Amino acid sequence: MNRTLSCLSICVLLLIAVGVCIKQTIEFRGLLDTPTFVVVLGAEAVAAGALITTCLSLLRRQFARPKKQVIRRPAAVAVRA
Repeated sequence: MNRTLSCLSICVLLLIAVGVCIKQTIEFRGLLDTPTFVVVLGAEAVAAGALITTCLSLLRRQFARPKKQVIRRPAAVAVRA
């Protein structure tokens, strides 16, 4: 298993864990007062957004095309040609 696949699988598992936390928070919203519920839900949303951003960054880095090296001729060779 290569490093990128390992990182992506860990990010997906963490995203599933955040999803379970959000589900539980919504189920128990009756036990929380409104400001606390909003803060907890907002924090979980920020965590999910950070994980998604991390996954996209890893995918972008993995599938980015390598830049071609520019081969330049020395100035003396260009003048002779």
